[in-house]
Amino acid sequence: MDQPELTAAAQAWGIETEYWDVWGQPHHASAAVEKAILESLGVDSAGGTSLHQALEERAADEWRRPLAPTIVLGSDQVPHEIAISLLRERANDDALLELRLEHGESR
Repeated sequence: MDQPELTAAAQAWGIETEYWDVWGQPHHASAAVEKAILESLGVDSAGGTSLHQALEERAADEWRRPLAPTIVLGSDQVPHEIAISLLRERANDDALLELRLEHGESR
């Protein structure tokens, strides 16, 4: 398994792979750390084939879901735009959305 593919997998699962410390020095997570975090999330990162398959499944899952699990909109972003993933033949169908706001209110 190569480091770029491991880092790509970590980023696909939302894992931050680098940061800057208070002295302005960059740090990158080691392959062992990335692998351990991925495995804690249930990703089989034991070998290149299984990791590649997990990445392909993750990408396909992103397209199968019409909306992201969580969408954050700020009051300073007007008008609000939300990306929706649909099959071409469903692009003109009606949709009903329920928004649950941070404080529990629904619209």
